[in-house]
Amino acid sequence: MSPTLPAKTQDRIRAPLEPAESPLMDLFAEFASMQGTAAVLLLIASVAGVAFATLEPDLYHDVLHFPMQFRIGDSALDWGLVEWINEGLMALFFFLLGLEIKREVTVGQLREVRRSVVVVACAAGGMLAPAAIYAAINWQGLVYGWGIPIATDTPFAYAALLALGSRVPRPVPVFLVGLAIVDDVGAILAIALFYSAELDTGYLYSALAAWVALGLLNALGVRNALVYGLAAVVLWWLVVQAGVHGTIAGVAAAIMAPVRPKVQPHSFVKRAVARLGHFQAREKEQQGTDVFEDDVQDEAAQDLLVAAERVTSPLRRWERVLDRPVSFGILPLFAFMNAGIDLHALDLAGMVHEPMAWGVFAGLVVGKPLGITLAGGLGLWLGLWRLPEGMTLHHLLGVGCLAGIGFTMSIFVAQLSFGAADLLATAKAAIVIASLVACGLGMAVLVSPYSASPPRSG
Repeated sequence: MSPTLPAKTQDRIRAPLEPAESPLMDLFAEFASMQGTAAVLLLIASVAGVAFATLEPDLYHDVLHFPMQFRIGDSALDWGLVEWINEGLMALFFFLLGLEIKREVTVGQLREVRRSVVVVACAAGGMLAPAAIYAAINWQGLVYGWGIPIATDTPFAYAALLALGSRVPRPVPVFLVGLAIVDDVGAILAIALFYSAELDTGYLYSALAAWVALGLLNALGVRNALVYGLAAVVLWWLVVQAGVHGTIAGVAAAIMAPVRPKVQPHSFVKRAVARLGHFQAREKEQQGTDVFEDDVQDEAAQDLLVAAERVTSPLRRWERVLDRPVSFGILPLFAFMNAGIDLHALDLAGMVHEPMAWGVFAGLVVGKPLGITLAGGLGLWLGLWRLPEGMTLHHLLGVGCLAGIGFTMSIFVAQLSFGAADLLATAKAAIVIASLVACGLGMAVLVSPYSASPPRSG
């Protein structure tokens, strides 16, 4: 007699050709649910981009600049493929980023001033110090690239923390995520204020009107994703036509995303209990009948789906919907299209004499941990705040080092900073090298014996 199958397996409705067990698919599902998967895919895509650019530089260039035009009336966007990815698809990434920021500000760890002030202060130090170091090194040269080392690549930094497992106390990754969120806000502001083209005031005012219309939809209680999506696309178009980088439209739309659900929890409970009762009664009458064959059960199940949607926050739902497509699709595609460096054409020896490369490297590897640790330590010494329970200044130094993993966001800003191919290739190489060094330093600091020292506070 065969062993009894678990209830989950017994209740499973399988397709005619679907195997009873699928360890490969189970393994894939587990891999897709891992927190560090996005970082792994980013790394693979980046290596693939470098390999493609090195082995087939002309073909890689042709793919990047494959022409694609979109026109509405007299207005048109005539971009290459890489521009559509950087200003189009990446707007979705920034929309998701904006949703996360809004959630943290409304219900997360940035909601309480007492808890958020140390995070904000450390993030500010972690942006000012790298920018200042870069500017000091490049004062008479390519100072415009100061925004490259101010950003943190959250997936990579968080994945490095996860790799350390239980050797890092729980408050450390939470602090890092909060720090990265504030850091992203700073990077977004830098892009909006300093890395946009010459502005068209007519389109800019139109974009502002579209943004206000999004807020009005929120105030009127509209929760339909399609309505918001169409309005956000209009906003994006107007923002791009105004000369502002398209990713800013993603953040702007997220600011107006609705947080409040449609109904109160007690209303959901009442409706769910009633529909579940109908469903259960019908199931007893029609034992062995598939829901597909029973309109009553199907209607009850659909009603439960509607009720569940009405009681949940649109912001959280949209986050869940976008998380995997952005993490497993858009970001790896961005990395593949932007991280490609022709190693044959790269003059590594010449980089040693390039102030811009040193500015990027020093900003990420030295400026990030220096600014974060000094800002946090100064506040502790003055008694302005305390670090989270279980977290020490040594942990803060380790977090500061990991924050020097700029990668995706730094490459993004580098694309906005430099038009010349040789400068961009040098900046990318400096970013990659600096991010690897910062990752190694951060992990080494966090596993050192000093990280177990008692917390220090003012």
